[in-house]
Amino acid sequence: FIVAVLLQKSSVLFTVGEPDKAYDLMNSTVLFGRNDLYYRALADINLAKLRALLGRSGASIDAIRSEFQSVLGSAIENARQATEFDETNYLNWVSLARVYESVVSLGITGAYDNAKRAYEEAMKYNPKSPSLHLYLSQLEILHGNRNAARAHISEALVLKNNYTDAIFLLSQMH
Repeated sequence: FIVAVLLQKSSVLFTVGEPDKAYDLMNSTVLFGRNDLYYRALADINLAKLRALLGRSGASIDAIRSEFQSVLGSAIENARQATEFDETNYLNWVSLARVYESVVSLGITGAYDNAKRAYEEAMKYNPKSPSLHLYLSQLEILHGNRNAARAHISEALVLKNNYTDAIFLLSQMH
């Protein structure tokens, strides 16, 4: 019951734009027991903090860089904890992939390879999901590989021929 209340409060705080308070509450849920859902939620909050950090102005570059490295490290660790808790849950692998994908455009070494590897791991546990192929196509677009992106979109459309998100992404590429 306590964990359910903490999850709800954390979700509300996150929704109203209080990621630090949401993170602290969500982090306290881990004290009551480990669960991949908690770690995925922590990684999501970290990603929101990263986005906010990149949009921040007025702080010194060194301060932003230091906080960025810390938050990114926490995001990676939280997503990894989710995969370690249940390596067969594809959502845990998607969470890890999204963390790495979020920094691909910044040119961080290994981000693309790690994101791709995590998406491929997710596909092992949910091979019939067209959304995983769509995520991979978006990753390939970020990496500048449009041919691979088209191939993944095609695979998504084979799995679901009326997948509007895939059709829309393909039309945007053209």
